[in-house]
Amino acid sequence: MRIRFDKRTVKIVAVVCFAVIFFLAIYFLMQHIEDSSNRIPAVSTITASGTKLSDTVTWNGIEYVRKEHISTMLLLGIDKTGKMESNGSYINDQQSDFIVVIVLDETTNTYDVIQIDRDTMSEVQRLGLGSAVVDKYVMQLALAHTYGDGMEDSCENSVEAVESFLGVDIDHYLAMNMSAVETMVDTVGGITVTITDDFSDVDESLIEGETMTLTGSQCVTYVRSRWGVGDETNITRSARQRDFIYQLLTQMHEKKDLGLQGLVSTADYIVTDLSANRLNSMVEQICDAECNGIVYPDGEAALGEEFMEFYADEDSVREIVMSLFYEPTEG
Repeated sequence: MRIRFDKRTVKIVAVVCFAVIFFLAIYFLMQHIEDSSNRIPAVSTITASGTKLSDTVTWNGIEYVRKEHISTMLLLGIDKTGKMESNGSYINDQQSDFIVVIVLDETTNTYDVIQIDRDTMSEVQRLGLGSAVVDKYVMQLALAHTYGDGMEDSCENSVEAVESFLGVDIDHYLAMNMSAVETMVDTVGGITVTITDDFSDVDESLIEGETMTLTGSQCVTYVRSRWGVGDETNITRSARQRDFIYQLLTQMHEKKDLGLQGLVSTADYIVTDLSANRLNSMVEQICDAECNGIVYPDGEAALGEEFMEFYADEDSVREIVMSLFYEPTEG
């Protein structure tokens, strides 16, 4: 499924687009670490076995080849506040509750945003001492980050899990936490959205049906809350998040200086494998490109033994992967 943006809002200068990328990571969820040992197998992902797709793939009777000149970044929203630092262990309580992949096509000078439901059931590595892989279980993708010390190894484990789910390689990652979210939103003076659900049991200041400019704290509540809001599914919450992204792209257009100020103040709340120069270069490429919109796999959410589980539709995942990472061979 795809949502397209108004063409007038998708040309973003480097600093603003950088801010947008960070803001995308604000969608966080539950603060429970889930026991992965009782997870049931995923039944509808194209790469349930963790097998990567080859450079040449036949799909619906047509031969496709992997696109050249594309680059990807995994964006993670981490369930944590304060400075990002190692906990000195091989397991932590920080879920990557927001999972987004940016796919930049340098040939067409466009980029797409893939939103992956944090409850998506797929293979995840469990790490032990020294970040060694102990085994693999099918569990929510959000749990991949809970293995490792909460820094680079946790991010790398999340990259591996998303690669296994999509069947393609991810080039880079960037993770940020909730402290960065509040700081960014407050620095730019808040973000304006229309409240689409009843938040009275969570935050009475968020009035259903009203268009409001939210503070950093309110924004985190608006895009993060699930229990006691609407039908309490991540599918409904994801719809609010996509609307938020659209409003953010629109409102950030004229807030370049404030966006830069906000980014500088979030340095301690971010983990990435990119150097400052390489990150700036990639962001500049993205900002010079045109955004095609947000895509996300269709699927079904179901209550597992304790927690919600999302089962992505195989054809929907394959369609996204083939359209963004592959192209038909000539002739």
